[in-house]
Amino acid sequence: MRERNVLLSVIYLTLLFMVTWNVIFCQMQNGPPITISLKTSNSSGDEIFETMTTISPNTIQSIHVTDIPKTPNSFLICEAHTFRYNVSISYTDVVLQPHMYVNGTNVGLYFLNNKLAISFWIFNSNPVNVTTMLSVVLYTNNVPVPGGCNLEFNTEIAPYLKLTSTDSVITVDGEAASISNTTCDKQKIQYDMYHLFLPEQDFTPETYFNGIRQLMTVSNILENGHKVPAPLNSPYLRRKYSTYHGLGEVFAMIATYNNQSSAYVPIVSYSCDILQWSNYCEDITSPFLQSLIGVVFFLGLFGCYFGHKFFKTGVFLLGLFTGSLVSYILISIAEDESLESNILSSLLIGIASGLVWLSVWSYFGIPIVAVTLPNLVVGFVIASVFYHVGLADFQIMQLDVNYWMLFVSIILSAAMSLSIITQHANILACSVLGGYCVIIPLDRYIGANLKYILINVLRRATEPEFQNVIIDPPFQNRDLALYILWAALAISGYGYQYYQQRGRPPFPPPPYMQRRLETHLQRSEREPLVASRAVKQYQAILTTPSGSQLAL
Repeated sequence: MRERNVLLSVIYLTLLFMVTWNVIFCQMQNGPPITISLKTSNSSGDEIFETMTTISPNTIQSIHVTDIPKTPNSFLICEAHTFRYNVSISYTDVVLQPHMYVNGTNVGLYFLNNKLAISFWIFNSNPVNVTTMLSVVLYTNNVPVPGGCNLEFNTEIAPYLKLTSTDSVITVDGEAASISNTTCDKQKIQYDMYHLFLPEQDFTPETYFNGIRQLMTVSNILENGHKVPAPLNSPYLRRKYSTYHGLGEVFAMIATYNNQSSAYVPIVSYSCDILQWSNYCEDITSPFLQSLIGVVFFLGLFGCYFGHKFFKTGVFLLGLFTGSLVSYILISIAEDESLESNILSSLLIGIASGLVWLSVWSYFGIPIVAVTLPNLVVGFVIASVFYHVGLADFQIMQLDVNYWMLFVSIILSAAMSLSIITQHANILACSVLGGYCVIIPLDRYIGANLKYILINVLRRATEPEFQNVIIDPPFQNRDLALYILWAALAISGYGYQYYQQRGRPPFPPPPYMQRRLETHLQRSEREPLVASRAVKQYQAILTTPSGSQLAL
């Protein structure tokens, strides 16, 4: 009975979808035809012919490609790229026949070059005007046909890429290429994937389309793109990338056979829903998280310049940071809760950890023990920075054992190196970690990406699929400015705190030892200057005969 209900539901939804689409497309109007001429082609291949247009709401428009040069063993990839809104392109003007159309913002169709002119159609079912870049790329000389061995995508030959994303991972898939549109020998064709970041916090259509142009042909991809390593434990036509919310990223793929290459249709992601974005495509919108970021800023300033002077407060904050970090990882692995819930739980555990670490210092008061945690924290930050700037993207690092062994080795090496300079190590830890806490809120408000130094490590620790993810972060003007600011804060914080400590003990006495000292002093003040035992011994001497003689 349950299976029958499920089947009826599927049939109902399918019929509803078909009726909806028919209603939409029955209301569509025919727009003016668009012509793209290849008259200026030099028949050398890897050429782009494009035109910009605006597709009216609920409109079907035909696109005619004319003056196609006759070149043997050649083909064309006709592409449509739109900003924000999906469109459909089809081989026919009939309403979306199966296997004859593809829908999306970055789509394309394959045409064999056996005619002087070809046509395809574009459907805009949106209630708004859609800015569209139409382009044609001509390939010659027996290059591989992108998506010629398609098994899963909508059209028989699929020269485009498909993109799916979560909060932390972007997945880009392509279909295998064919040789001369006939042979699907996967072993003979090499696939390389590239990506390109758009300028940070630039959401204009001009920047969007310009980024696509930079990765549209093989020569442009090799010139402008950044090649990413192949996965070890993932399909060879799939790449996974770390998300950088609100930052445009263009993805491309090249298929190569016998030194002849062709490019798939590039695809773009902003790692957020661009139909519902705010001005900055924000990923932190709750009042709790925004308030927490403000608190982090002021605690960072305090730690950077006063963490060692107010030693007990600094000890508590370092315990809070470490406890929150470790507990967040464990909670995220064990529970599938919201981000706010995980952060709140980890903060409560972090507060308890800070109090425990403060109690350890208060009771034992051993400097080498007190600076062990700061040294480990500095080692953690150093390891995270190394991994962020490129170390994590080596293919060997896709194996968890290699990743974490090297990560822990860097932490321990840094901690052991700093342990020989206890006072300097604690001041350095306060200034480095405090400086990072200062730039995190600034990073969030100006749209930079230094926050991902920590976030990507947490993702690797909490998400199993993240082991095959490409980190390769952007490094643009905002990021450079924050790196400089972080270095300036760390250097100035270290210098200021070291200057404050001149002529003072390296570490303050712990409260437990201080109370013992005060108790001992109070007892000493109440006792006589000559001990009672010594007085009794002196009186005994005086009562002896010899003592009497001595007294005489």
